[in-house]
Amino acid sequence: MTVRRIVTGIVNGKSAIVVDDHAPEIPMASNVWVASAEHPLGYDPASVKSLPLEPPSGGSNWRIVEWPPDAIYRAQVASNPMEGLDSVDMHRTDTLDYVLILDGEIELELETGSVRLRGGDCVVQRATMHAWRNRSDRVVRMAVIMIDLPPLQKLEPG
Repeated sequence: MTVRRIVTGIVNGKSAIVVDDHAPEIPMASNVWVASAEHPLGYDPASVKSLPLEPPSGGSNWRIVEWPPDAIYRAQVASNPMEGLDSVDMHRTDTLDYVLILDGEIELELETGSVRLRGGDCVVQRATMHAWRNRSDRVVRMAVIMIDLPPLQKLEPG
């Protein structure tokens, strides 16, 4: 998947375009941008060898994700297991996630039920156990921004 990325900055004291290229690609996603406590304005994710699912401490990451149909996804996970997934792909990240479904239909499964999402729907995922289920026969495209949270034991539920 090709995602064009425009990044602004300051050149000779004036606002300017400093990057106009394609976001680096990883399996199922393009990494648009990453920020951290040390680099609050962020850095190009292509500048590091590998990026974990979660953003750096005190930071955030922005990805455009293409979620394949379940059968394809399960085959990908079987050949390349991902840390943190249980036997039914439920997982939790220590992040606040903003998800916008750009195209397609996908199901967000939680421990107490699920909800079907379509293009234009938004999710605020607040560090809860969840899984994504694409029961269709086509790829779902999502914009996902993950923001690092303090350790969960310090967070108040609600």
